[in-house]
Amino acid sequence: MKLLAQTELSRPHAYLYCQTSQASLFVSKHTAFCSECGNKFTFSKVNPFTQKIYCSKCGRGYDYKKDEVIISKAYNVELPYITMLKLYELKNKIELRIYYNSISIGSDNVLNFSKIKETYTFDIKNRDVIFKKYINNVQYDKQDIGYITDLENLTENTALYFLKINTKNYYFDSLTALLKKIRTAIIKKVYQVHNIKLSNVYVNSLSKHEKFLGNILNLAHRVRFFNSPNISYNKDFNDVKTYVINECLNDFEKQYTDKLRKDYISTIFDLLKLPNIKFLKQHFSLKNLLIVNAIYNNLNKDLSNNLLKFYLENEKCFINKEYKESYRSNLERRINKLYVYIDFINKLYLKYYKNVKLNVIFNKYNYIKDILNLYKEANLTTLNKLEQENIAFSKLHNWLALEIAKQPEKDFKFDIATNIIDKYDVDIKKYHFSCVKKYSNLKEIAYLLNNCSAGYKNLINDRLQLIAIADDEGVKALIEISNNCIIQAKLYNNVPANKNSFINNLIITFAKEIGLKINTSDVIINNFSLLNKAS
Repeated sequence: MKLLAQTELSRPHAYLYCQTSQASLFVSKHTAFCSECGNKFTFSKVNPFTQKIYCSKCGRGYDYKKDEVIISKAYNVELPYITMLKLYELKNKIELRIYYNSISIGSDNVLNFSKIKETYTFDIKNRDVIFKKYINNVQYDKQDIGYITDLENLTENTALYFLKINTKNYYFDSLTALLKKIRTAIIKKVYQVHNIKLSNVYVNSLSKHEKFLGNILNLAHRVRFFNSPNISYNKDFNDVKTYVINECLNDFEKQYTDKLRKDYISTIFDLLKLPNIKFLKQHFSLKNLLIVNAIYNNLNKDLSNNLLKFYLENEKCFINKEYKESYRSNLERRINKLYVYIDFINKLYLKYYKNVKLNVIFNKYNYIKDILNLYKEANLTTLNKLEQENIAFSKLHNWLALEIAKQPEKDFKFDIATNIIDKYDVDIKKYHFSCVKKYSNLKEIAYLLNNCSAGYKNLINDRLQLIAIADDEGVKALIEISNNCIIQAKLYNNVPANKNSFINNLIITFAKEIGLKINTSDVIINNFSLLNKAS
């Protein structure tokens, strides 16, 4: 047995000339113990992770961010006091041993002090990893680790859970240096015993609170499954396990250990009936299993690759706003959005729009979502017409909206008296003025003039009418009349009618013949006698 490295987490006591704990305040739920003065007290309305806690006896303030506090969210948890970590090399094993005095606070507020020993034994030869914990020389816990269930089982059950990688209260090696020596020792031993080079075994994307234990657990997983990807045991991992892994691969590592050891990712693909392709292997991630499952089980390989690539490139902003502390809701929203793309591809893209680049479609999420909603309302006549006509992708939304409005079950006449309709049915020069009588007419005009007049669907009646101005080429303008007064007159794209002098004068002539007031800046009246006559 050879000692490879050691670390002592402690600091010199300012007055007693001895070593004391790396932290000075120990917290279980809302009860705290101050090791500086021996005071035990309760607190409320304070978040110990973000706010200072002050001892009710000595008045000292303790800051979690400065390594002055060790916190448990439960009672009766062994909180490490002075901690010694030693790394040993054995013939076919690497072993990390942790020795510490612990303080635990019971729900009855009773303090307990114990001597603890923990061991993480990496049995390289047998590809096995065992965690053991002893309290006062009696074995308290023993677990086979190296599985994705480890974090759940070891949270607040090991001293490593409470260690920050960047702590400055240490002697000998820092935790960063110790972790590097553990990695190096395991990589070297795996090569000696199995002639296999483990590479890329470090997980950097962890917080300073997660990094030490997270990397130890990842090393355990890599020893048990040499060719597995790294596991990121971060703050989201328990949610990933609960809502993703358990959903599609519950307890799979212990059931399929032998197969996973041969080829970890390929075995998962087989279990989920996913294609065993290079692209998917390169972008494999446990957290994206449900994402991948949704895509590849509903589209062909090439389309799936394109959609997954788009998703990964836009993963951070794929949904507008992440709900705080609601991993499941955020995941469901991501999958629901993917199904919009999948539905559009299967129902419309493959049939009519293969010539459109996929990225054009992917970047028009709201547009295709609206199209799908319209598509659901289309009757057989509309669907047959869609097959016969070559509708451009950019015009599909408006085309569907108009055709659906024409469907008998969707169309209706506005409640306008016949005499009012007849009154506005006027020809001036080559232009025809006509009252918008049906909903389908309104939708068509809104589409042709590119305006929001379709919003008048529930407003048109005997008191308010819309009058279309058209020639042989089509609709040129739209007038809004309320109580015998022109209050709006718009050209294409909501441009005021006065921007076209001919149309402007045409509207004035129309108002004169019908006897209407003009009360809008959309029409410029130079002859005020006309306004007086109209009134």
